[in-house]
Amino acid sequence: MRLPQKIVYACKAILFLSKLSDRQKPVKIEKIAEYYGIPKKYLIHILIRLKNAGFVQSARGISGGYFIDKDPTRITLGDIVKSVDEAILAETDTRLDEKDAIGMMLKFLSNEMTRDLKQKLDSITIDKILENLKGEKGLVYHI
Repeated sequence: MRLPQKIVYACKAILFLSKLSDRQKPVKIEKIAEYYGIPKKYLIHILIRLKNAGFVQSARGISGGYFIDKDPTRITLGDIVKSVDEAILAETDTRLDEKDAIGMMLKFLSNEMTRDLKQKLDSITIDKILENLKGEKGLVYHI
């Protein structure tokens, strides 16, 4: 399965902010964008969604930027995916035809895989990922 780029970018932004930011020292968008090679305008839209979901907060002004606003032990990959692209976790694949046994079977399998994916994503928290990053150089982590 190939994740949409916006989900990958959202996960990278959350990890970056979880590791490097706090309310006293927000991280500028440019720093995240430059580090990961994410287009700044695209990152702004992603951060707005993450802010609306309550994961990050922004600070205005010359020393402003974004910081993590929720405990990383309480943010799951499932939460991030839902905030950025909930359609990927939709159980019903409208392309599957239920008029015959093969179509019904494929729809059942598709729904089962989606449920398994949701369960897995909901079990992985940002703090677990950060724990796996300890000892690694930089913030390289493949999701």
